[in-house]
Amino acid sequence: MKQQCIVLEYVEGEALCNKKVESEVDVATIIGALVDVLQYCHMAGTTHRDLRLENIVVPEYRSYEKLKVMGFKENSDVITKGQQAFVAPEIVLNSASDSPKRDIWSVGVIAYLLLSGSLPDTNLSFDL
Repeated sequence: MKQQCIVLEYVEGEALCNKKVESEVDVATIIGALVDVLQYCHMAGTTHRDLRLENIVVPEYRSYEKLKVMGFKENSDVITKGQQAFVAPEIVLNSASDSPKRDIWSVGVIAYLLLSGSLPDTNLSFDL
């Protein structure tokens, strides 16, 4: 019988949703690190599909450039509670795609949230 083994890195720290980001420089560092992670994934043909603060882990020592991204989703059609604000409009309107653009939308929402302290207006209507 063939066995498979998954080796994971131990991640010590807290989810970004539990951290207080103190400056715009910190936000820029977080977004830059997040874009680097996504660039690597997208070049390998993978999209995250569930980017939000709960899926980004920051080490205890506030080294934002060493953040870890978790929570990759296999099924991109299911939107769970707490995820709606981070999902691109085309996904909500059922024209789903696995395009990397959907991850970039989520990065924009994360940047907005970290800078303003609130989510963007989710009552907008989209004409796609």
